[in-house]
Amino acid sequence: MKALGIVKKKFPQLVCVGCATHTGDLLNEDVASIPEFAELVKQSLDIAKFIKGCKYVLKAFKRIIGKDGRMVVIYPLTRFSYAALTMDRVGNNSAPIQTLVSENAWMATTTQGMKPAQRTKFEGMVAAYPWTKTILALNGVFQPMSLATHFLETRGVRSSMVNRCFASLKMDFTNFKDDDRVKSNFKPKTLKDLINAYDTRYRAGGRLRTALKSDAHTMASILDPYTTPVFVGYEWLPTDWETQCKRFLKDYYSGDELEAAMNELKQILLRRGAWGDHINSCQDRIQPPATMSFESNAAKTVWTYKKAMTMTHPVDDWELTGRGMYPKLFPIAVRLLSLAVQSADVERVCKAHKIIHTKARNRLLTKTVQMLLYTYCNLRLLDASPELGDFLVDAMKGSVDDDGPELAAGPTEGTDDDDEEEEEEEEEEEEDGPPEVAGTTI
Repeated sequence: MKALGIVKKKFPQLVCVGCATHTGDLLNEDVASIPEFAELVKQSLDIAKFIKGCKYVLKAFKRIIGKDGRMVVIYPLTRFSYAALTMDRVGNNSAPIQTLVSENAWMATTTQGMKPAQRTKFEGMVAAYPWTKTILALNGVFQPMSLATHFLETRGVRSSMVNRCFASLKMDFTNFKDDDRVKSNFKPKTLKDLINAYDTRYRAGGRLRTALKSDAHTMASILDPYTTPVFVGYEWLPTDWETQCKRFLKDYYSGDELEAAMNELKQILLRRGAWGDHINSCQDRIQPPATMSFESNAAKTVWTYKKAMTMTHPVDDWELTGRGMYPKLFPIAVRLLSLAVQSADVERVCKAHKIIHTKARNRLLTKTVQMLLYTYCNLRLLDASPELGDFLVDAMKGSVDDDGPELAAGPTEGTDDDDEEEEEEEEEEEEDGPPEVAGTTI
């Protein structure tokens, strides 16, 4: 933070925001550390570890859930939304888990070789597991957080989308707190701590440094025609939006020019003229059908913004129309709406590099690695056919290095358990979202 302050003094117009995905995950951690929620996560992990830790129990569980069932998984604490993923796999497997300990095979074959104390302990965990509380917390708190966090690491997410994504979580948390079923299952202090966790992370109060609140995100949400609020004080626009925007614009303008830029901003909010018509048109196109229902406000927001990402990019709109109508805001809009809001893309490139430049292929020249990495990443960007992609990936994995003959693929370091866990993680990526990435400030 100190280094950032020094850089900002020299380059005042430099826009710096924290990784939105990392910030969302920090909120996940804050909520998961609330004692009553933390206990739910721990109980889910204990059940998953027991099932995965005994081969006979695991075999019986796989038989019960069948081919279409979803296996319980032990997710590492460093993975984004690990709490939601773990609770989902255990909480939604209520019937199979209870069948596991009640069927005749449980005593006869499933627990063979197991100490009676271990068996009794697991039976007690299943009997005491708060299934209702888990599902309520999962659907009302953890799934919306997980959905928003994974959306924010999607390639192409704009800075204008960050504010409303997090604001939708506040709405979901409030609805959860006010639900009568929730009030009868959770302590009042837990519900209070939930809202406090959000508010603290939003403002980055106390010891926290990474906040959800950002002047750049507020400005961007107004300048993007797909996210411009309907009226001032709309549910997801901060109440101090004017203060935030003026503070941001002071790095670019002063005096009369600053006032002119603020007037342009207010004209946009009032939706007057051709640009106002354009805002209405953009937002009409991304509205979900009236017949469509959503499990949470976060789910509705994500659906809407995913559709917006398939439309014309707002930078193009500003180049064609906004430049002449709002000359003061035009250069700022282009800069903000082109801003990367997460570091996931960088981390994906690093992961691709690990796939290509392995210990068995450590003699590849730098130029060769660069070309292979370029090909690998751009195949994904171009959405190449699966057949072509598989062919080229296989070719890259078995290509000849520049300094010698092709190296045969040999055994890698690590245990069989490590390999199994890694394979399992890969299998879960498609179902549970992208793997975790490190959050940074960009």
